[in-house]
Amino acid sequence: MTNRLLISVSQGTGRQSRRWLSSSPNSIPLWYILDYCPNVNANGIRERTEPFVQTLRNAHPYTPIVLVENITYQKHLFVQSARDSTDEKNEELHSAYNRLRQAGVKHLLYIPGERLLGDDGEGTVDGVHPTDVGFMRMAKTIGPVIEALL
Repeated sequence: MTNRLLISVSQGTGRQSRRWLSSSPNSIPLWYILDYCPNVNANGIRERTEPFVQTLRNAHPYTPIVLVENITYQKHLFVQSARDSTDEKNEELHSAYNRLRQAGVKHLLYIPGERLLGDDGEGTVDGVHPTDVGFMRMAKTIGPVIEALL
């Protein structure tokens, strides 16, 4: 989509490790995409998002940071507890986004998760993990935001 090198420093724990920031101090990324909500609970989002964004911002004051909500899973139609968990995580992320903006953090964007996969059941292989179709839909939503940053 962008013809740019992508280095993923994500991990399944959603812990936003700061170690990789010091491993390449001379490289200046075009953007950061923080898409970790599926791998952390609401408390983790509450505790880690703002300090991590501030760390990124201090390291690279002009690099855009994109926060991505948890995707909406098909099971949310039937499993209220799953829907409640995702809603709580997304509310925490959005609250952190608002606090960061109020604190003057610039070049910070937010992508809601509600439409990332679609609602026809084809976006995931098991109701959770995206299929090729799901990833394409995510790219079609996130891609224009990234392209606008180039």
